[in-house]
Amino acid sequence: MNPVLAALVVLLLAFPGLAVAAVSDGDPLGRALAMEADGRPGEGLALLEREGSVRRGTEGAALILSAARMALRAGDEDEARRLAGAALPVATGNGRVALEAARILRSAGAHREALALAARAASTDPTVRFAAQELQFDIMATLPGRPATPGAPGVASVLAGALALLAIRAYWPRTPGTPRHVPGTPLELGQQVGDWVVERAVSQSLHARLFRGRHVRNGTRVAIKQALVGGRSDDPAWARFRQEMNTLEAIGRDEPGIPRLAGTFGHDIIINAWVEGETFEALAGRIAWDEALDMGIATARTLARLHARGVVHRDIKPANLIREQATGSPMLLDFGLARLAAGEGLTIDAALPMGTFGFMAPEQFASASQAGPAADQYGLALTLYWLLTGRMPAEPWLGPRTFQYVPAEAFLPPQPPAAIPGGEQPSPDRVAAIGVVLARAWQERADDRFPDLGAFADALERIRSTGPRRV
Repeated sequence: MNPVLAALVVLLLAFPGLAVAAVSDGDPLGRALAMEADGRPGEGLALLEREGSVRRGTEGAALILSAARMALRAGDEDEARRLAGAALPVATGNGRVALEAARILRSAGAHREALALAARAASTDPTVRFAAQELQFDIMATLPGRPATPGAPGVASVLAGALALLAIRAYWPRTPGTPRHVPGTPLELGQQVGDWVVERAVSQSLHARLFRGRHVRNGTRVAIKQALVGGRSDDPAWARFRQEMNTLEAIGRDEPGIPRLAGTFGHDIIINAWVEGETFEALAGRIAWDEALDMGIATARTLARLHARGVVHRDIKPANLIREQATGSPMLLDFGLARLAAGEGLTIDAALPMGTFGFMAPEQFASASQAGPAADQYGLALTLYWLLTGRMPAEPWLGPRTFQYVPAEAFLPPQPPAAIPGGEQPSPDRVAAIGVVLARAWQERADDRFPDLGAFADALERIRSTGPRRV
């Protein structure tokens, strides 16, 4: 044996800790990718799995998942499934690791295992809940091997094949055989709507379904919303949807704080630009203090511009605001309850409370027709509190207060947001200052709030401009 090599072997046997250090040095992923490019993917897989097992935690799991992705590229689905499973105990309880493993399992054909793992990630880690639920929905939409109904053993195979065919067709540019959507009928995967192809289902509410689509030529992604109502003019849900279409068309296509309107189709479809990112609900309590203030200021400015054009949103809440991944800016979603303050008449059920309980202003809870710009301010103040702390204020809200079900002395005074968990903490005077601003914006009487969203934004700006003074 070479004397130098022999000496190295003796040294490693005498000091095994050095072996771990030697293995862990450098860039294992870079070396593995170089091996893959050199036609040696098996060596790269072994390196990543070994390094991941040594490093443990999130970093180690990420290396093993990279190995699983490499196995997929090499066409070895069995190895990809094995490695995805091996990553889980390396970072036990990590929702992001579980979510990525679920995605790999799905790509490797293990749909049911992926579905179970995505469900586990959604239930154990709130930071990935919405992404995991979206993956679950996506898997179920194309899940093969559904059980056959009694007396019809071939139905499941036929349906699974049809669903798979529609999903594949949604990713291909339109050919003369691509079915066009017939106005007034339910949307289906693979159909073409104007210049867009329906790619996959995203979510469904009581009155509408949301799909993701893409442009047939340039591949630009869009959100396609279809009302689950007929064309009857006396249908309240249809009246609200028509009002949403009118509101978005009145806003136009150049408002930077909302997804760009791509168009409408027929009487029941709205198409907007697709926004990739995380909602304020998912971000709550885990973003920096100053970034949360920036989000609140930008949203208040967006709402101030909309109010100046006569538009009131009426459903400001964490789930309807998203931080766009590409720009880091907040975007306001879902104008299903919005109205033109000085436009057409209100919807026929406007005398009823409409909105999201807990974020509705008292006047909106009493009657949707009373919800003006001050109601959006109220909802934004609570949303910003939620973004900062991940919870609602301690004080009881809305119904009990509005209808005096709880004695006045039982109400707690407004509390300032708690300090941001982890990392550097904002100074107590800044925490108290934001508490004062939010408490004014969510006052029970609209006249006691800031005069408009511009003034609310200015108050937040003054706190932000004091600089990151920290304890």
